[in-house]
Amino acid sequence: MEEDDVISDQELEEISKSFDIGVGSSNVTPQTSITINHTTPEGSVFQEPGVDRKYSPVLGSIYGSLEQCQKMYQEYAYRVGFDFRKSNNKKTNSGRIYQKWYICSRAGNPPKMKVDTLENCGRLIRKSNIQRTGCRAMVRFDSVGEKGCFRLAVFEEIHNHLMDPPQHRHLSKHERQLKYAKQLFVYKASVCNIGLTKAHQLYSTIKGCDENVNGTVTDFRNWSRDLNVYISESDSQMLINKMEEKKEYFPGFSFYFKAEDSVLHSLFWADEVAKCNYNEFSDIMSFDATYQTNRYNMMFVPFTGIDNHGKCVRFAAGLIWDEKAETYIWLLKSFMDAFGKEPIMVVTDQDKSMEIAIRNVFKTAKHRLCMWRITQKLPTKVKDAIPSIEDEAQRDFKQRFDSIIRTSWIPAYFIDTSMFGLMRTTSRSESENAFFSHFTRSGLNLINFMSGFELAMLKQRSKQEDLDAKTIKTTREYCRKLEIERHAAKVYTHTMFEVIQKEIEAAIYSCSLARMTTEESAQVAVIQENRQGSKTAQYKVLHNREDGLKLLQEFLDKVKALKIDVEKNVQKTPKKKKEDTMANMIGTRRPDEVHVNNPPVGSYKGCAKKTRIMGGKELGIKESQKRKAMCRNCGGTNHNARTCGKEKVTKKQCTSIEFAKQNNSNEASVSNP
Repeated sequence: MEEDDVISDQELEEISKSFDIGVGSSNVTPQTSITINHTTPEGSVFQEPGVDRKYSPVLGSIYGSLEQCQKMYQEYAYRVGFDFRKSNNKKTNSGRIYQKWYICSRAGNPPKMKVDTLENCGRLIRKSNIQRTGCRAMVRFDSVGEKGCFRLAVFEEIHNHLMDPPQHRHLSKHERQLKYAKQLFVYKASVCNIGLTKAHQLYSTIKGCDENVNGTVTDFRNWSRDLNVYISESDSQMLINKMEEKKEYFPGFSFYFKAEDSVLHSLFWADEVAKCNYNEFSDIMSFDATYQTNRYNMMFVPFTGIDNHGKCVRFAAGLIWDEKAETYIWLLKSFMDAFGKEPIMVVTDQDKSMEIAIRNVFKTAKHRLCMWRITQKLPTKVKDAIPSIEDEAQRDFKQRFDSIIRTSWIPAYFIDTSMFGLMRTTSRSESENAFFSHFTRSGLNLINFMSGFELAMLKQRSKQEDLDAKTIKTTREYCRKLEIERHAAKVYTHTMFEVIQKEIEAAIYSCSLARMTTEESAQVAVIQENRQGSKTAQYKVLHNREDGLKLLQEFLDKVKALKIDVEKNVQKTPKKKKEDTMANMIGTRRPDEVHVNNPPVGSYKGCAKKTRIMGGKELGIKESQKRKAMCRNCGGTNHNARTCGKEKVTKKQCTSIEFAKQNNSNEASVSNP
């Protein structure tokens, strides 16, 4: 049965005419299956189990297609207790199949292994269970007519091995095929940073026991492996295609990418909900790079703000391959193209590249450095610079200190900026990075990283909806029956009202209004605070008269309308093909041509350099610790048996060769005077 055995269409037509059996004929008498005793290769005797006649194959039966043939034999194999696999087929010159074989999965002979106990090459022989027993059970289907029908021509039902008992049927190949629901569960568990072993344990707990899962941990791992192989080298191109398709269907979605020499370098994206958040809460923004979120070591840069509940809210996000100033300039220019306006103030750490990018792109936004980092480093820096400071005039030192760092972090220099007190450090960005770490890890490809990011956004926005609902449904409890407290309950959300309520209570007992003035169309209130002891302090409070309640309500209406539109897009029913299932699951199809390649594994600040030159001693120690693979033919270590030019020499032959060399040397020594 060779794959290339073909006959002409004319000969096939003559063969098909010799069978005068109607398609779907039911007048064929089923043959009776006889139970016969068999002996396994291990010596155990058993009886082949019987099966109901309606499931047993009948010679001469006609089936409409090969799929129906396979389905019939699959049902029979499951009820009897064995697995089968596809075997050879024969085709015509035109490529049409006219004969097809299905055989038992234990057909064929086990592979032969050569073992030589005299040869000691340090090779470990892998132990494996033998599954092939030479079973001859099989069926053969022949083509009938031109309608694609097939007739059961040969049926061998005798097996030479034990059948699977009913309690083990859930481990058969037929039952271990993962359905779409399980495949999607494995994919979503991987996105949520749940390992495959834990995912299988969780699924079996939901189903009640492992027997109800119809799949082992290995099957879960194989599916995850197949999904990663499907993405593989097309990772970057598939992500770009997915984002471009989203940009086409959602007009408010912004996406930009940068490639250098056809290799992905940077990404930036922001959806419509993020833009609505930015329009309402763009007073202050923080962004910082986080590491170890994908397998290419691309830095993840989320743009973070504070919403009306005092919680972190994400405006946009980016992926960059390096942290150069040019990269951050491109990232901020993409931000401006997407949002169209600058934030009032930006808070970052002391990264010089960020500072250069902000100064080049943002024209009106104020740049504030992280106050916590400066207060931690300043004492050490000043202590080390004391000798040079003592020789410098006080006026020159003050000017130099102001130009370098003072105006970038001290709160007094930002008092004229609205909402400047909401964020003084980059802890918001670090908190957001910690939040995203639950959905990302260092080994993820870009497609899975984006799926984890989208899942994190759903969770963040769900929390925001819960807080909005709590504000609407609950009534605040008043501590003091004051008009200002009642007014605050109407203006602020539930979370922020609790903060304001504490401030009101503290103002009653500890603060008093010293005077009220007007400066540049804004009211300035001078508050005097009586602290513990005899200390007093005064504060200037700028009051903004603009009422944002109407804008907030419009924002909530937009979010609810967007939620209704998204819920209308139900998930499409997946197709039967494996590649179609994977494409439907991850949201994009693997392209035929890749124009943007995956980036190489990059390096980030603080990671070890891979280009360090090692000394000869260090290289020698490193090489000596490696386990060297030996050639089976000659025992060398610089090649293997496939590339070796010598014939295989056994230990006995080596001994005889060494003995001959020794005799030759002895004879030479005797002949010399």
